[in-house]
Amino acid sequence: MKKLLSFILLLWACHTQAQLSLSTSSNTSETVGLFRITDQEARKLFRDALIQTAYSQQNYYQRENTAAPEFQVNDGLLHTFIRSWKQNEEMPADVPAGNYVTVYARNNHLVYTYAPVQNVRMHILDNQNDLIISVLDNKDQMVTNASIWLGNKKLRFDPDNHYYILKGGHKDDIITIKSNGVANYFYAKERKIKRMSQLKYRYLKLRSFLRFQHHRYRRPHDDDDEEMESKVTGFMVFNKPKFKPGDSIRMKAFITDLKGNPINIPLELHLTKYAWFNNDQFDTMLVKLTPYRPGAYEFSFLQNEGLKMKLDKDYSLCLKKPRSKNRSPLPVISKDFHYEAYELSELIFKIRSEKTTYQRGTPIKIFLKATDENDLPVLDGRVSVDVIIDRSENYAPGATFIPSKLWETTLQLEPTGETILTLPDSIFPKADLSLRVNCVLKSSSNDNRNETLHLNYKWEAAAIRFEKKGDFLEINYEENGKPVPVSHSYCS
Repeated sequence: MKKLLSFILLLWACHTQAQLSLSTSSNTSETVGLFRITDQEARKLFRDALIQTAYSQQNYYQRENTAAPEFQVNDGLLHTFIRSWKQNEEMPADVPAGNYVTVYARNNHLVYTYAPVQNVRMHILDNQNDLIISVLDNKDQMVTNASIWLGNKKLRFDPDNHYYILKGGHKDDIITIKSNGVANYFYAKERKIKRMSQLKYRYLKLRSFLRFQHHRYRRPHDDDDEEMESKVTGFMVFNKPKFKPGDSIRMKAFITDLKGNPINIPLELHLTKYAWFNNDQFDTMLVKLTPYRPGAYEFSFLQNEGLKMKLDKDYSLCLKKPRSKNRSPLPVISKDFHYEAYELSELIFKIRSEKTTYQRGTPIKIFLKATDENDLPVLDGRVSVDVIIDRSENYAPGATFIPSKLWETTLQLEPTGETILTLPDSIFPKADLSLRVNCVLKSSSNDNRNETLHLNYKWEAAAIRFEKKGDFLEINYEENGKPVPVSHSYCS
């Protein structure tokens, strides 16, 4: 309580100080306070937020699916002080998940802001009949142990499809997702199911039965559309975990039925975003795909302004099965990605060799690898390699002119792992050499990196090599880089 009183007095002190010099001072306090609230208090604030007409325009601490409206309430919410920070700073990133209000002074009153920190993200899947919810944590992992209610109705978890479901239609209400002790609040719009007459119902049942008899001997994946999503499994992957404006977004997917048989039907690829408000969600069909082999789909496209994607938002690519006229396509498989204007740090370019000294006849292998800040390979990287002689000595009979640049080449980096470059034996003259291998990485973004490797090359094929192994000294006689058994004697 002492912390609370001290903080409020500090806010009013800052405000009073501002009143003394209105021409040079701000009309808000310099400090923002953070207070934890109970689940019941958070639910009430969230419901009040839905009533406010300006709710969707308030962005005090904008987070995905997070409300942050201002309220004129009493000090009863300020019962658990957590921390404070400067008014011109954002909420610290290390604030644990939970429900909070912030408070600061403006003019002659205190301003309260509902500022939840959620630990899950929710996606509503549309099957035209039920409320189906997919839940991911902040690491994009599926959440399977959450407790979810729509109002006072609890959703059931479907372990086969990894989603939560409430059968039938529903009125608009608050969705409560409780995960790891944190209550997260979302909003679900009303969904009505049109009732039909008994005559029409019997007609549709008869038509469905006749269609089943007609198609019963067709392939498993040609079953009724309504069963499609529950009878397939698979995965979808992207070339990157997040994308920025102008990036190429590449998708690959592989889908089978539950018996492991790859499906072989055309599917639509949709770019989707689900949100509470219609003006912030969309579903755009990008292309109709035919598998390039049974079960396998791929597509790439360049992010552009025509897609109307907003920064710092999550989007999904979803493969859907098309249906007849006036019927929405059915989701089959989807995956989320994040879209933001991030800046990559310097490219990381590394080169190495297995050792620093090589004998004649031993292949000299150079290992090259380039990654970005996400530790993902640079797919468009090209490397120019120059092999330079720094010093030459111990010329063998028949040695001729030795150039300063021994060899050069250009190669494309492999998309996965390290790229291996083997220097040809034919480039080496009959002498001992000190070599410098210069490698220059060039990317399509005109970002270049230089790395140098220093090596020694011995023309003499025979060599005695000493190597310490634990408490022992290992001595090997090598010819052309390989151990050869020889007779020997020790002198002490």
